[in-house]
Amino acid sequence: MKKLINLFAIAGIACMATVACTKDGPDGPQPKPQGLTAPTLSVSPSSVVVSEESEDIALTFTWNDVSAEGITPVYGFQVTKKGDSEFASGTAFECPSTEKKFSHAELAALASEIGASINDGFDLIARVRVTAKDNKDIEAVLSNVVEVAVSKEQYPIQNIYPIGNGTPYGWSQDKTEPMEKSGSTFTWTGHLYGNAEFKFLLQNDGNWWPGIVNKTDDAYKYEPVLGFSDSDDRKFKVDKEGKYTITIDAANTNALKMKVEFIDDDIQTLVVDHLYILGGATKTGWSLDAMEEFEKNGNIFTWEGSLTEGGEFRFPMQRDWWPCLMIAMDGETLVKGVSDDEKTGYTVDETAIYKIVCDIDNMKVSINKTGDIAPAEFPTVFMCGDATPYGWNSIMTEESQLVPEDMGNVNVLAWTGELKASGTFKFLTCGDWVPSYNRDATASDYWTLAYRENYDQPDEQFKVSEDGTYKVVVDLDAMKVTCTKQGGDGFDFTPSDAYKAAGNLWKPVDEAKAVNYFMYMNIAPDWSNAKYDNVGGAECPFCEFNQSTYKLTFDDQTFDRWQNQFYIYPQEGHFIPLSAGKNYKFSVTLQSTESFGAFFKLVQYNPDGIDPPKHEGAAIWEPAGYPDNVVFEAGTPIVLEQEFAGVDVSNINLIFDFGKNPAGTVVYIKDITLTEV
Repeated sequence: MKKLINLFAIAGIACMATVACTKDGPDGPQPKPQGLTAPTLSVSPSSVVVSEESEDIALTFTWNDVSAEGITPVYGFQVTKKGDSEFASGTAFECPSTEKKFSHAELAALASEIGASINDGFDLIARVRVTAKDNKDIEAVLSNVVEVAVSKEQYPIQNIYPIGNGTPYGWSQDKTEPMEKSGSTFTWTGHLYGNAEFKFLLQNDGNWWPGIVNKTDDAYKYEPVLGFSDSDDRKFKVDKEGKYTITIDAANTNALKMKVEFIDDDIQTLVVDHLYILGGATKTGWSLDAMEEFEKNGNIFTWEGSLTEGGEFRFPMQRDWWPCLMIAMDGETLVKGVSDDEKTGYTVDETAIYKIVCDIDNMKVSINKTGDIAPAEFPTVFMCGDATPYGWNSIMTEESQLVPEDMGNVNVLAWTGELKASGTFKFLTCGDWVPSYNRDATASDYWTLAYRENYDQPDEQFKVSEDGTYKVVVDLDAMKVTCTKQGGDGFDFTPSDAYKAAGNLWKPVDEAKAVNYFMYMNIAPDWSNAKYDNVGGAECPFCEFNQSTYKLTFDDQTFDRWQNQFYIYPQEGHFIPLSAGKNYKFSVTLQSTESFGAFFKLVQYNPDGIDPPKHEGAAIWEPAGYPDNVVFEAGTPIVLEQEFAGVDVSNINLIFDFGKNPAGTVVYIKDITLTEV
């Protein structure tokens, strides 16, 4: 593709230069070379409505082949907008064949390139210029010019609804009314609030898109365009409150026109039918749905309840952010606001019970403390965010609150619940968005807290990598968070302090993932169906390791002792040797999703076992009772713990048998701990 300004001028000169019937050569006059024949150009269709993003073919130009004996034609397809008869501002394409096609998307891009407006529509003209390949003596020829009417697909507009804090309707679709329609012209006359936002919906069925928004970020310029998503959401404003007429010309929905005409001041008497209290100082926070309503007696409105020190609040006149009544800085006067630009934040100095009385006739307010609130037993911290079940809600509930696991340390708070990987979360401390506990993005440890006291500080949040049930522990002293994914049945995978202690001889084995397994499973009452027959190695198909827990999932039922054997022992290079003359303490926590009896013993590693190696050596310790020395109650953890005298052995082996397990049983082997004592 190339511009044709010089090319077209040269072509014009070449066409004007008339060549004689003969020309002189070294041997006298020579015959004139055979000339080119001008092709006939046609187009289909002769008018087109463009869908800008479509890759379908919109226009096809074709012409006849003008090849002749000894002449190979070169076709240059030229296109410009109507009025450019010399094609001086057009674009050219070299075509290897006798046709040129444009998709809808290509045609939209072409319009911009040749200085035409796809929104306004235009007439496109085209022609073909033919030259002879490798023969400059043959004059170029031009085809006929064809014309195509090009317009953009129109979006049908049946109704237009003003909406926003700048209108009497607020952001309530239920209240907005359609503009008066006459042909393609829409008109509305009514009250607009100064410096408050408004836009237009094309329907009031609960959908916010498509709509009519501002093309520019300057809300006081009225350049309407169609908007189809939140990214288009630029609104309009007027700078003075009063009565206005708004006119929208939608004859061409790709080139909307709008006039906003001031009529008069339209001074109105304030009418208050409902009054609510909203804000971080209240127990319902910034929730429009949950905010409490004042009691109405004529034009006197009364409310009594708890307010938190430092939290802002105001009084909406409907279940919407605006319009609101607010308390002026003198603490006695009510002022009306219709947008964030007019917001004033009022706070109380003490957390207590208050009675608020609003006198609408005199626009006065009184706030009086009527009672004390007992201090909380532990810090107020609760979950917030779209990763949580509660969303971005500043209301604390019993479900969202973190509580101490040990009232002896009330600064360590815990919560267990569902978290989604698609969202984020943080921790609020009151019904307002600050102060809050956020993620410290400057810390090397991702799970480090930052105390956010004001909106100028970064609003960093936490995120989990996969959906699931998590236990979240917040340590306000250490400013740390522990976020541990739980089993599907609510199992807590959080490692114990004893397991994490430096003296645990088993912990390095887990960290290195240096264990081998032995499996034997027979799923028939008569022992005729061995699913795993004395197999061993570093892989186990039904075992998952998580932090300090081996999670075993048994899909099949077994019926007898030793029908479901499972051994764990450290791999070579990570052996755990014991010594005679030393004493040791062993412990492990077991839990099952089903109730049944099992068996466990700690034995010496036997490298000379059967092949594949079973590694069952002499017992070091086993709990009393056979055949069931472990009796599971579904969901209840069992701690096996024993001190014993050491023996000289190169390695240890943990032998479990879960024979008699029900189908679908999940067993957790957690916090294997072995220490010298």
